[in-house]
Amino acid sequence: MNIYTYLSNQKTNQSPKNIKCYSGFITPYLLILLFLTVFFLSYYSSRFMLKLKTMDHLEQYYYEEILKSVEKRGV
Repeated sequence: MNIYTYLSNQKTNQSPKNIKCYSGFITPYLLILLFLTVFFLSYYSSRFMLKLKTMDHLEQYYYEEILKSVEKRGV
């Protein structure tokens, strides 16, 4: 118990609240928050991976174009 809880309890003459009393109300909000977090993380990670794959394909494409242009010049 910290000083703020102690002072709050002294002013109101209440015993400290137990988190188990509110676990029924907290659980749905935590599940919704967890769901939203997982959704956004999966969405942005898939977008990032798609971007990386596109970058790899672009790199391969330009590498092949450079090789073709070098072969045409006969260097």
